[in-house]
Amino acid sequence: MKWLKIIRAVLYYSLCLFLIVVAVTITFSIFKTPWGYQLFVVQSGSMEPAIKTGSVVFVSQAKDYKEGDMIAYTATTFRDVVTHRIISVMNDERGQKFSTKGDANNSPDPTPVTKDKILGKVSWPIPYVGYLVSFAKTQMGLIVLVIIPGTLIVYSELMAIKNEAKRLIAQRRQGKLTPVEEVEEEIAEKIVVIEKKLKKKT
Repeated sequence: MKWLKIIRAVLYYSLCLFLIVVAVTITFSIFKTPWGYQLFVVQSGSMEPAIKTGSVVFVSQAKDYKEGDMIAYTATTFRDVVTHRIISVMNDERGQKFSTKGDANNSPDPTPVTKDKILGKVSWPIPYVGYLVSFAKTQMGLIVLVIIPGTLIVYSELMAIKNEAKRLIAQRRQGKLTPVEEVEEEIAEKIVVIEKKLKKKT
C-alpha cells in the first residue's frame, strides 16, 4: 500500500539522518570541526540553568576573553575540561589570569586560569545530546547507535538492489530493456549470483 511505502521511506531516511548526526557529533567531540569548533559534553550542573547537565557545547578559540564569557579550560589539578564563567580578569607581570565560577556554585574556583589553559569560548549549548554522545562512546552504545543502524541501512540497500535486479531480469525476458538497462541487468544478475553464494556459505 502507498501509505506503507511512505512510512518505510520516512523511517529509512530518519534512520540515515540519526546515524549521520551521531557519527558527526562523536567525531567532533574528539576532533575540531573545519571551522575551528570542538564539542564537549557537560557532565555536571555547575553552570545550570545556563547550561544543563548532559548538554553539548561548541567551543572555539578567541583572541580576547572578558568578564561574563563562558569558557572551557583544562584544570591544573586534573585533566578534565571545565566549563565556567569568567567573573574577573587580572593582569600581572606574567600576563592575564581569569577568575572563574560556575553559575550554580556559591564560590569562585580556587585557582585562577591562565590563558594557555583556555580551550575557547563556549557557545550554542544543546541540552541532553551529551548523554547520547557519552553512551555512543561505550561498547554497548557503539553497537546500539552505530553498528545496528548501519547494518539495517546496508541491508535495506541490498534488498533494493535485489528487487531492482529482479525487475530488470523480468523486463529482459519480455524484451523491453534499452541497451543501458541490459548492461545494468547483467550486473544485477551477477549480484544475485553472489548473494546466493554468500547464503550457501552462511
